[in-house]
Amino acid sequence: MPASPATGAGRDDPSLAAGTAALLRYRRRTFRFGALLIASCWVIDLFQPHLAEVAVVRVLWVAAVLVAASLQRPERPRLANLSSHLGSLATGAAVVAIVALDGGTSSVYVGMLLATPFAVLVAMVELPTAAALNGAICVAGGAAIRLWEGQPWIQVVSWLLLSTVMTALATWGTIAARRAWRMEVAAERRRWQALEQLAESERQRAEAQRFAEVGRLAAHVAHEVNNPLSVVKSNVQWLGQGTGSDGGEREQVVADTLASVERIVEAVDEVRRRAGDRLARSPQGAVVKPDR
Repeated sequence: MPASPATGAGRDDPSLAAGTAALLRYRRRTFRFGALLIASCWVIDLFQPHLAEVAVVRVLWVAAVLVAASLQRPERPRLANLSSHLGSLATGAAVVAIVALDGGTSSVYVGMLLATPFAVLVAMVELPTAAALNGAICVAGGAAIRLWEGQPWIQVVSWLLLSTVMTALATWGTIAARRAWRMEVAAERRRWQALEQLAESERQRAEAQRFAEVGRLAAHVAHEVNNPLSVVKSNVQWLGQGTGSDGGEREQVVADTLASVERIVEAVDEVRRRAGDRLARSPQGAVVKPDR
């Protein structure tokens, strides 16, 4: 399985690097959107008691989320995950504080104690510990608020059971999201490997075609040059024997030899011209099949 961004391992793996970058971009956008939603609740705060205290907590909450968003950078995966966990802790503490300041279990925000771990699930996929930490704070904070209000133990225990189950569900959701992310990265890695293998096969095929082209050109040269060379060799041997032939016959042999040499030169020039024409007509790096 591919490494998690939290480990920083496998940074040279293109598939892991791309997956980590996409994940952190998603976190950054989600954190910013979450900060906007948190800030929008100031409209509700206007109709609630303890407006000033709640507003201070909300400002600090928005600031913590925006700082965490700014630290979601692919080149610093460990810092990105650390800031995400700190943002999760700040979110849980802020929700507990707002509920406590706004009237405890009678607050309009009391439902956020159960919903916040799922918000962390949405914002921090692939980080089950973030959802677990946030849920633990909300569970403990909700129980503390009920104890402070003097509620019966049965209500406190009921809250603990309900909130623990909800936190477990949110944590399980992040575990499932992490598994899906790792499967996506593994699929991307297989795609990269297949592309690399295809590129290597194409390179080997092109190299084999170049060797085949060289062989065909060599065979063509040998075919075109072999017969004239045989004539030249035979004529030179005949002239070297110094037989008593007349001058006319010797002139004819010399003429035939020169004609054969000319044929050799023409054959070499033709092969060179054909090879140059192919290179001129083909794009750079393309392999052109020889004429039959």
